[in-house]
Amino acid sequence: MNSLQSLKARVQEVLAEDHVEKDLASLQLTQHLGVNPELRFEIIAKEDLIFCGAKWVQAFAELGLFTVESLVRDGTPVATRERVLVGRARLAETLSLERSLLNGMQRWSGVATLTHHCVQNVKRAYAQWSPAEQEAWPEPRVLHTRKTTPLWRDLEIEAVIVGGGHAHRASLAERPMVKENHKEPVLRLRGEWKPYLRQVIARHPDAVIEAETWSEAGDALDLGAQCLLLDNFSPAQLRAELMPFLAAHAGAKAAIEVSGGINPANLADYVLPGVSRISMGALTHSYRSADLSLNLLFEGQG
Repeated sequence: MNSLQSLKARVQEVLAEDHVEKDLASLQLTQHLGVNPELRFEIIAKEDLIFCGAKWVQAFAELGLFTVESLVRDGTPVATRERVLVGRARLAETLSLERSLLNGMQRWSGVATLTHHCVQNVKRAYAQWSPAEQEAWPEPRVLHTRKTTPLWRDLEIEAVIVGGGHAHRASLAERPMVKENHKEPVLRLRGEWKPYLRQVIARHPDAVIEAETWSEAGDALDLGAQCLLLDNFSPAQLRAELMPFLAAHAGAKAAIEVSGGINPANLADYVLPGVSRISMGALTHSYRSADLSLNLLFEGQG
């Protein structure tokens, strides 16, 4: 995760992109008024959400753009019309930075809110399992993928975690994930797949090995894979064939991850005994920004 210092630098880039120092409307307003008074402002939720954006707010505040009077914690459920932030700044500066401040808070809260809903869907589906199934298998975890916004992955991952999800790989350097596009050149140029797979697993026991067929999945388990990703398997396939497959590889200790085409609407169908991880690109590429609004507070308000 990037440091606050790095985040402050990015906030400065965001403000420079928007030319806040040349905000024509705000400059005209203060010229007309003849003053640029210090005012309080609030940011309120216009829908129920899970708040995420405290670091974003902190970066603005540490740059001296405003002072914070109150701020809800990341992960807090917020109801419609509730405040998430009360701050104080000059009128013109408040109006100039409004959109940049809201853009970040809305996006991170959107990711956290979507993740929270997905985690709750999993919990509800898991509650339908029999006591024997729950004793044998833990509740599946919801994870993000690398389908993130370039240069903003760290904040999106944090938002997933705030929403109750779990971290996957933050970068390519964290651990290998062996996918179909790795397999194809090995088969075409070397003719054999298993020697490469064996080498990867020996060097990186925590590697994620993607499989598109049960045969590929069996090869990975036989070679000692600790994390097996079943890609684009349908819920019907998993329901009918996963438990027999695991029984046939009873000595394997791999975590079973499912991914591919999973979204909030069909997520519950993948909450099945034997599945321990559900990774969803939708958490960071198909979220909807939460609805937040900034209001000025004049004397006697708030």
